[in-house]
Amino acid sequence: MSSPATERLLTLIAETYSLPVESISLDASFQELGIDSLGAMSIICDLENEFNIALPNEEVLAMRTVRQAVESLQRLVPGEMTDLQLSGAD
Repeated sequence: MSSPATERLLTLIAETYSLPVESISLDASFQELGIDSLGAMSIICDLENEFNIALPNEEVLAMRTVRQAVESLQRLVPGEMTDLQLSGAD
C-alpha cells in the first residue's frame, strides 16, 4: 500500500500528463514520462502547497525520477510510512 503523498504524486502526474496512473513506475525518470524541468517544478510546487512543506531548491533541482520525489516527500510529510520504508529500500 502506498502512502497518501505517493498516491497524490502519481495521481498528479497522471492527471497533468494524461497517463494511466498504473503505468507510472517509481523508477521512471521525469524525462521518460514526458515531463520537462518546468513541469517537474510545477508538480513539486503543487505538492509543497498541498502538504504544507518546503523542499530545498537543491534537492528539487537534483530530482530526476519519481522515486527521488517520493523519497523527498517521505522525509518531509508528517506520518509518511511508505512501501519504500517498509521494505528497507533506499
